[in-house]
Amino acid sequence: MQGYDTLVAAWNEPRDWSSTPWQSETRSISGTVKHILNREKVQYTRIVSCDPATGAIRQMGTKFQCSLPKVLYGNNVQQLPFSDVPAALDALHALILEDFPDAPHPSEATPRRVDATDNRLLGSEKRVSVALAACQAYKLGRTKPYIGDSKSVNWPQNSSGHRSKVYSKFREICMKEDDLNVLAAAEGVLRVETGVSGLKGIRADYAKALSASALHGDMSVGTLLACSGLTEAILGPLNGIVDSIVESEVMTLNISQFMQRFIDAGYSPVKAYSAIGYAAAVKESGWENLMLTRQGIHKLKKEFKAAGIDPLELELGPIMARLSKPHQASSLALRRLEKQQLAEDEPSTAVAPAVTSS
Repeated sequence: MQGYDTLVAAWNEPRDWSSTPWQSETRSISGTVKHILNREKVQYTRIVSCDPATGAIRQMGTKFQCSLPKVLYGNNVQQLPFSDVPAALDALHALILEDFPDAPHPSEATPRRVDATDNRLLGSEKRVSVALAACQAYKLGRTKPYIGDSKSVNWPQNSSGHRSKVYSKFREICMKEDDLNVLAAAEGVLRVETGVSGLKGIRADYAKALSASALHGDMSVGTLLACSGLTEAILGPLNGIVDSIVESEVMTLNISQFMQRFIDAGYSPVKAYSAIGYAAAVKESGWENLMLTRQGIHKLKKEFKAAGIDPLELELGPIMARLSKPHQASSLALRRLEKQQLAEDEPSTAVAPAVTSS
């Protein structure tokens, strides 16, 4: 099931909210004054642009940012479906009124960013790790991924305003969430997430959802989130990659047996998870297209040989068969994974806390 998470929007009408207890203030040489107010579930930024010479106000606006599921449910592991959007916006309005008694309803604000999400229930953190390792090998369009916190796979914002991410929801929250029910719900969840920023990109996805050629004019949060096909339009390209990986034979392998062959050869479970993703990349693109250094390819082949596995002979299925355009393996992602594996071979005195999954 798809849903929404982060929403950033702004009221551009001049409003005198100077009496609000803003927590910080910054001023720039150009005459722009920025006020910040951070609440538990909503963050506000008030920007006042003044003429440096006369001090006269040229422009004023207030921006707010929140996680819609956190506003409504108290956490963002549970996704916010299309049907719950009105209730979430009403709950957000109630929070906003606590600090801005005359604030308009958030549905009237102009959207600046919206994140669409999709929870893939893979059943265990082992399978989430396998899927993440496979995701590291592919570009999204022309954008190469990089590895972020908690082994997340990130594609930076592109020219159309899209920023994408695939990650373990459990790893993201396990060190800061106290609710055991929320932690249990997050375990084994591969979170697929794309955020679109800027009116140009938002209008383009809205038009795509409506099968329209183009849209112009004003756009409100209420109008945008009332479109039932918006999440699919935003997530489309990323969901295609994840669909191919999750539904391929690489995810139906007996992972425990596959891992055991590497563990018996002296490799760590983390490297075994990565090896499955590497196997998928080699099967899809071949050794010659991995764009690793000669040393890197030689090391990888040596590890597979030690485990008695030939990726080219594995029945992994056509990983990218469901995509209309082929996605090439990313040299940056594979180099990062190579460095990660080399680092794991180095002796270390640090002891990391173990995270177990049931």
